[in-house]
Amino acid sequence: MRYALLLSWLLLLDGVTAVGQPAPVCDRAEFLADFISKHHIRPPSRQELATRMAKNGFRTLDPFGVLFTQDQINRHLQDPALNDPLGKALDKCQWLGGWRAMYSVALNDYAGWLEQNLGKPLLFSSTDSLNVWTIGEHPMASAQLHQHRMRLAKYQVLERMRTQKLTGRSSARFAELEASARAFVLQKEKKVVRELDSLFLDKLLPLVAQSFDPHTTYFKHQEAEEFKASLSTEISAFGFSLQYNDLGELVVMAVQPGSPAWKSNEIHEGDVLVSLAEGNDPSVVQDMSPAELYEKLGAITRAQLTIRKKTGALKTVELQKEVIENRENTVSAILLEGEKKVGYLSLPSFYSSWSNDRPKGIAQDVAQAIMKLNREKIDGLIIDLFDNGGGSISEAVELIGIFIDFGTVGVSRQRNEELALIRDMNKGIIYGGPLMIMVNSQSASASELLASSLQDLGRAIIVGQTTFGKGTGQQIFTLPDTEQARPDMVKITNGIVYRVFGSTYQKKGVIPDIEIGRSDGITDRESALPFCLESDSIRKKVYVNPKTISTLSELRSRSNKRQAQDTALRELLAYEQKIKTPIALTTEGLDAFIAGLTAELPQADSTRFKAKTALADQTVLRIDAFQKNLLESQLKDLETSVQLQEAFQIMVDYLNLQK
Repeated sequence: MRYALLLSWLLLLDGVTAVGQPAPVCDRAEFLADFISKHHIRPPSRQELATRMAKNGFRTLDPFGVLFTQDQINRHLQDPALNDPLGKALDKCQWLGGWRAMYSVALNDYAGWLEQNLGKPLLFSSTDSLNVWTIGEHPMASAQLHQHRMRLAKYQVLERMRTQKLTGRSSARFAELEASARAFVLQKEKKVVRELDSLFLDKLLPLVAQSFDPHTTYFKHQEAEEFKASLSTEISAFGFSLQYNDLGELVVMAVQPGSPAWKSNEIHEGDVLVSLAEGNDPSVVQDMSPAELYEKLGAITRAQLTIRKKTGALKTVELQKEVIENRENTVSAILLEGEKKVGYLSLPSFYSSWSNDRPKGIAQDVAQAIMKLNREKIDGLIIDLFDNGGGSISEAVELIGIFIDFGTVGVSRQRNEELALIRDMNKGIIYGGPLMIMVNSQSASASELLASSLQDLGRAIIVGQTTFGKGTGQQIFTLPDTEQARPDMVKITNGIVYRVFGSTYQKKGVIPDIEIGRSDGITDRESALPFCLESDSIRKKVYVNPKTISTLSELRSRSNKRQAQDTALRELLAYEQKIKTPIALTTEGLDAFIAGLTAELPQADSTRFKAKTALADQTVLRIDAFQKNLLESQLKDLETSVQLQEAFQIMVDYLNLQK
């Protein structure tokens, strides 16, 4: 399980309101299941869906494994009264009563345990440790459950003590800090117990959607409205939207292209917001209600955000609000000047926007950036898709068309439809020179279509790590059974994308031509997500004329030799292993663990290039001091990036071997 606990543990949604009485909720659950089944590309049978919902219920309602043992779960799953969540019994909501009764017993047991064990000082020892990567795995029996609860409680108390010291909210004396933190944890957990009804009912409809596949999602009207508001083009904003996940953490839901958050190149979809600071006043956002957080974000114009990346590393990013009026300069044209002159473009996502007068999306912005780089007479081009979770498939196709003349770039299948070729219909290319695509374990969806297509056509060298493995497409539907003025929505997986020759990257990912660093990564991929769609292949006649990069074997051999001797790459591997090390449950142990997360990533031993902006952008930067400082920091990061240093040298070798 990915690291999800730095500042919040079992803190579920604040201010949750009940969806309604059980019977109407059961009716809505059945309606939602039918609606999704009609549109889903591979809907499970009703019995399979019911079984998934039952299993998913324990993950959703006990995400940290503190309520049930695995033995109890196995017994509960054999109970017909609990394993019929779509209401085929005479009393269609009988199962809900059974689940609530079972959950109530477990919560009451947990409440009693909390009172007994958090009503007195805790004993901390360096011989006691917690492995945050295994949180959520249910202990087998009662004795292990008690140990698991105690370790999590100690961790939470230690983390609260650390927060109190950092924000100056309490005395530095250990006994006083421990008592205050323990009281805070006890009250927070008791609050969770009290909110049984609202919490249970509020999670029921999302549970239905999540049981189809990991990417089918139910949205309340308010969540949909907040997402649309985040994409406004006429507001003063930092440029990102947030939503609470099942763990009560604030997760970045979207980043506005062209916004301060986008330009920082540090904030991505899926990042967790840990703290928010204005000046020297840090605020732990998990302590705030949603209203308090949005009020604070609205009141300030400059902020330091501490975010937790998917790797578990903490990153502090300084942002300044801007009036977001358009998407100009969303893709920065950067030159890497060393033995060769190489263009570099970083693409955090595939966005698309259509107005009444003109289309605007990432493909057009990339085309403009490449024209700037072409004027610099670059020898090659690197496109960085690290942590790019995807977006618009149509923009990915347009982007592929920048590098090929025209033709087939993939195959798609929609529900109840024949296989269809995905084609670039625009003749001509904007860039025909040597091309490299950088990917990692969090490059997904549209990123994988771009990488796999250019790989299959022999148009680009793919370097980095095996990608995420999301070969599915989703569409957002308005639910017809909700208020017309305030409709709920559901995002449904209704398509699968295949590679040019019929194989799939679903659940497999795109394997790079040349691997840089680790291949397994330290975060979950598609294959680790519950109920992900299985991979398959198709047969479809495709007429393409792929090229062959004859020097790949030699390039791979040279890179492997360099990497074997690269100290920085070995340090990066050690850094990733350190994150997986169990935390010693003492103040010193937690401090050491956090220090490891906040430490600078290993940097390259020496730089093979100097990074600078394209000449066409330098005039703008001279009149925007804040953006200039931000970009200079990014350029420094590029020069010390272990992965980019190796990618640049692979490009240099490629260019030399071509001659």
